[in-house]
Amino acid sequence: MQIRPFPNKATAFCDKRRSMPWKSSVGDAVVREGGNQRELARAKNQKKNAGQPKQRDDGLTHEQRKQRDADIMRQKQLKKEQDAKHAIKS
Repeated sequence: MQIRPFPNKATAFCDKRRSMPWKSSVGDAVVREGGNQRELARAKNQKKNAGQPKQRDDGLTHEQRKQRDADIMRQKQLKKEQDAKHAIKS
């Protein structure tokens, strides 16, 4: 009975990469070949969004926006507490 050694993991990994013709290895990294769809989509999106501001312009400073959001959260919290009290009573 002949005992075969287990295949080397590195060899199995290399064989796996050879079976994928759309990928090539550069050193230890696997690089995808061909196609520039991502770059074309990025350029198209940049062109589309060129005239739009990056942030919303609601005319508030950072502190005012922070205060407004805090007030909204307090109102939501009060409403939730009131709903919980009514649910207990019912």
